[in-house]
This record gives sequence, structure tokens and C-alpha cells, in this order.
Amino acid sequence: RKKISGGPEFRNLLITTIVIIGFNMQPAIIQSGFYLFQCQNIYRDDTPLEYLVMDYDVRCWQGPHLGWTLALVIPSLILWVLVLPGLLFSYLNKHKEKLQAFEIAKKYSFIYDGYKIEKFYWEFLIMIRKILMISATVFAGFNSPNLQIYLFIALILISYALHVLNRPFTEEILNDLERISLVSLIIITLCGLYFQIVPEAGKMDKFVFAVGVLGYLYFFYHFCKLYFALYIEKLKND
Repeated sequence: RKKISGGPEFRNLLITTIVIIGFNMQPAIIQSGFYLFQCQNIYRDDTPLEYLVMDYDVRCWQGPHLGWTLALVIPSLILWVLVLPGLLFSYLNKHKEKLQAFEIAKKYSFIYDGYKIEKFYWEFLIMIRKILMISATVFAGFNSPNLQIYLFIALILISYALHVLNRPFTEEILNDLERISLVSLIIITLCGLYFQIVPEAGKMDKFVFAVGVLGYLYFFYHFCKLYFALYIEKLKND
């Protein structure tokens, strides 16, 4: 029987809900939009006939495909890649001196909670990394798997360098865990590159596969170690 509509508390909760849902939906929406640009020529190069990879019954850049691309996909990508993140960043940057205030933190702390206050923008850099990796998956992976892996490695190395130089988290243990996760990603991706460029690996395939598994376990071990340490500390406090 309690009235839930109207009032500042309801508006704060509504904005928080929209931010969280939008943040989690953004990668899937962007990836789905990019797939509509993934076309393949199934005829000669001098007279190409491009069809949509997701559905070869759809001819690219004409008819329904062109209409949906212009009317829905391009506006949607502009909205989710540029407009919404840009507006949110602009708002947080404008009020960066007041991010700890209740009225702002209640609605937007999901974006910058856990980061140093001067690094409130770090989640936007991670968002850019996600978008670039999605782009590499959809476009580079379709044209050249090697190029896809090279781009992945470049993005991870740049992310690693930025993270080590800035160490954006307030807790040093989280900075170390992020660093370890990026190292693990580099190891796994390099192993994937090996299998891609060496079709017949021979006796080395088991060794490289084992290195890739160890790269994953390297992160998994530190993650579990941190998780259980924090959980035991919580039990002690309780």
C-alpha cells in the first residue's frame, strides 16, 4: 500500500536502475548492431554481390537491409556509443568535486565506486576497450583471424600499460588483481595466436595448450585467494 511513484527517493532509484541496466546491456546492443555491417561477397570482385553473414537471404545495402541500417542501427549505435556515455561522462566530470555527495552518489556511484576519486572516469576507458574488442571480434575476425588476435594483443598491452601507470582502484589488492587478469589474457591470447598461425603444431600443441591453461589458472588462483580471504575476514567481523 506504500506509494512508490514520485518523490526524490523514487527518482534516485529509477536513475540507478536505468544506469545499471544500460551499462550491462550496452556491449550486447553494440555487438548486435555491428553484425548488421558484416557482409560477404559471394560473387566476383568486379561485380560483387554482398549478403548478410547472419542471414544469406538478405542482400546488403539495399531494400530492407539498407532501411533497417539507416533507420535503426546507425542511430542506435550513435546513441549507445557516443551520446549516452558522453552525457554521463559530461555530468560526472562537471560534478567531479561532489561525487561523494549523497544526491550524486545515490544515482551514479555504480560507475565510479571502487576507483580513486580522481580516476572516476576509469570505467569509461574500460567501456572504450570493450567497444574496440567487440569491433575487432566482428570486423577483423571475419576478414582475418590473425588480425583479430593481433588487435586483441595490442588492446590488452595498452590496457596493461595504462593500468600500471595509473593504478586506478582505491584498494591495492584490486589493482594487483586487474594487473594479473590482463597478464593472464595476454598469455591466453598469445597461445591462441600460435594455434592460428601454426596449423599443424605437432608436439608443441600440448605444451602451448598447457601454457594457456596455466595462464587462466594464474588468474583463477589469485581471484580465489582474494575471495576467500575477504570472505573469512567478513565472517570474523560478523
